[in-house]
Amino acid sequence: MNRGRVALPGEQPAAFREQRQFVDWDGIAAAFILLVAASNVGGWVQDLPVERFLVRALWWLLYLGAFLRLVQRFGAGWLAWMMRHQAILCLLLAWAVLSAFWSLAPLETLQKSMSLVGTTILGVYIGYTLSPALVSRVLRWVFAAIIVSGLVAPALLADAIVADPKTGDWQGLMVDKNSFGAMAAIASLCFTAVAFRRGAGQIGGTVICGACLLALLLSGSRTALVACVIGVSTLAWFAAVKRTRSSPRAALFLLLLLFGTAAAAATYAREPITGMIRKGAGLNGRTDLWAGAVQIIRERPLTGYGYHAVWGRKENTLLPHIPITAQPSAGSAHNAVLNTATELGVPAAVLLLAYGIITLLDAVRFYEHRATSFSLFVIAFLLATATVSITEANMLGIHWVFWILFVAIAIMLKRSGRNDAALPPAQAP
Repeated sequence: MNRGRVALPGEQPAAFREQRQFVDWDGIAAAFILLVAASNVGGWVQDLPVERFLVRALWWLLYLGAFLRLVQRFGAGWLAWMMRHQAILCLLLAWAVLSAFWSLAPLETLQKSMSLVGTTILGVYIGYTLSPALVSRVLRWVFAAIIVSGLVAPALLADAIVADPKTGDWQGLMVDKNSFGAMAAIASLCFTAVAFRRGAGQIGGTVICGACLLALLLSGSRTALVACVIGVSTLAWFAAVKRTRSSPRAALFLLLLLFGTAAAAATYAREPITGMIRKGAGLNGRTDLWAGAVQIIRERPLTGYGYHAVWGRKENTLLPHIPITAQPSAGSAHNAVLNTATELGVPAAVLLLAYGIITLLDAVRFYEHRATSFSLFVIAFLLATATVSITEANMLGIHWVFWILFVAIAIMLKRSGRNDAALPPAQAP
């Protein structure tokens, strides 16, 4: 709004004031939302007779609060903006709600899809109301709180809360070790990017990064470890590209080509490679889940069987002719694309892929205009999230911190892109 204004003598520029600002009330609310989503809240109150009511009440209060705050600050303008600039996301949410009409469990699909809409609104609230500088600051504090609390929890809580009772792998205060590992991987990327820069915060970023890597190793999550390697490689690649002043878009294309070649080589030599990264047969049973998902997709390729109607039912499965859906490990398809295709159909899965690609391109555009440690982290975050999505269904999830983070960053990128479009890269803040 005041881009053309010159700072008066002794006055700090607007961009600098924004960077120096800590957080406002929206920032505090955003941090609280992310901390609640990352915590195993249900596990903390599972012994209470009103556990389900308390958890649902908490989440619906968060949904309502975020929605009312958006309306208070922006009226109906944010809804119009969403339908215009986030059409794919709106289509996915609408399709999830409409899937109740053909779902195997219509009432449950309707309830769960409305919770998905509410969860997404939380991400929209964070990305729409907070500036990139405040999003960066909030994420650093949230990541630090999650990782540090997960590491020091044994001194305060029972071991069963912080470690998987079956495997002994670390899960911190999150729901399982894969979630904690993925969070540790993403947090390590955030603080590695901070450690790359010179000046204030470099030493602190390095220390917290070390704690994140320790948490990653304790989690025993091999998928998270691979995602961390992908993210760190992305950080190093773009840091090198910045020195050569090459085009970030060309750099992204070459990086994806390298990753694709590595993935093809890994597929060709899958036996020795998967032998190093798995504990059980078939990537811990994921190949059987994927085979079952393919069978489900063949039965209903266009619509799927309804949001939240396929997975996580164990012996109460609604698809008894596909035995894998009754297994305890079948909480999801353990692949974001396959999981979406089984519940909402192949067209919805394609839309989800398209949304991810568009968000990645927005991230590169964001980096072109704001070549900072945070913009570098955003690219690494998206590629690491894509890596995790290969073996985990981390998209379109209810109360899922990774989905909230993804939506928040996607909204923030699109909003920032609209503001920077009129400026050449050198003039963007």
